[in-house]
Amino acid sequence: MSNSAKVHPLILWEEAKGFTASFRALALVCGLILFRPADFFKQLLSLPRPDLKRRLVRAIVFVIILSYLKLSLDALNLYWLKSISKEIFPLSSQLELSFFSTAILRSPFFLLRPLIVFAVTLFLVACGVKLVFGFDRALLPAFFVVCYMSAAGLFYCIPLLGGMLAAVWSLTLVIIGIREVYAASTLRSVLSAIVMPLAILFLIALSVGPSLGKVVTSFYPETEARLVKLNDLTAYANTVAVVVAAEAYEKELGFYPANLSVLKKYFSGAVSGDLTKPGNLSGYLYLYERLDDKHFILKATPEQMNATGRFVFYADQTTKIRLNNADGAWIENIEKMSKLSAGDKV
Repeated sequence: MSNSAKVHPLILWEEAKGFTASFRALALVCGLILFRPADFFKQLLSLPRPDLKRRLVRAIVFVIILSYLKLSLDALNLYWLKSISKEIFPLSSQLELSFFSTAILRSPFFLLRPLIVFAVTLFLVACGVKLVFGFDRALLPAFFVVCYMSAAGLFYCIPLLGGMLAAVWSLTLVIIGIREVYAASTLRSVLSAIVMPLAILFLIALSVGPSLGKVVTSFYPETEARLVKLNDLTAYANTVAVVVAAEAYEKELGFYPANLSVLKKYFSGAVSGDLTKPGNLSGYLYLYERLDDKHFILKATPEQMNATGRFVFYADQTTKIRLNNADGAWIENIEKMSKLSAGDKV
């Protein structure tokens, strides 16, 4: 017993046989990663490695166990949060906290999520390592770092704050891990583990465009309600921006524009994407018609009702934004729109 206590926890984990020994070794490894990450990653590659295949298999088993444990804790935590939401968050709608609902079961990727997240994280970190440290650098150390950083998922056992702590500590672990296994500076570790992966994600998002939302909701259907709400608020802001731009155009030229295309230079920075084209970032279609020099109508309609948006916005030369038509409820400001999107009556 005294001799085994001196053996590094990672060696115990890799050589453990049976449930009890494996569970004990797993706990020791997790404790070392969470509370002494620099020591763990510094010794990771210097430890005796008689069987590389076994070390790889154990690393994969580790990430599978911790990732699915994290998924279970996350679901239980959010289910608990949903169950008390009416008492603690009276203004929250059921759509806001719908993680543990039938929507989550509609995704065929639910059980694959931990593996997909691991694969995407490994890809991004590997790209960052190659770009920052050079294409001749081996990726095996980065593989081990991404595997063992999954220990941060244990923080999901903490209600409310667990997800935030897990996210922050995951980033911290990958930075420390890359720094130690590649003997690099903290700055280069941050560049390779955080900055470059984020830049790659940003470029992918730009190339994918509006389809990104569909991809996200395919893997995370419980986020659909939040994305729809964001689309609704964006569409309202865009409708306001079009009205303001049309007014500026009319004051300058004496008549309203013939179409939206000529308004582009009048749009504020709030407008993102080309509103004249289907598939713009707001998920809405904007139909503008000039009736005569002093009158126009504008309608913003979801591309797919209840899927990309839940409202129809109407506006005309009165500059008031209303629901559905000229006689609809008037939405005076973004605060009222936010309440409406949360389920309150206007």
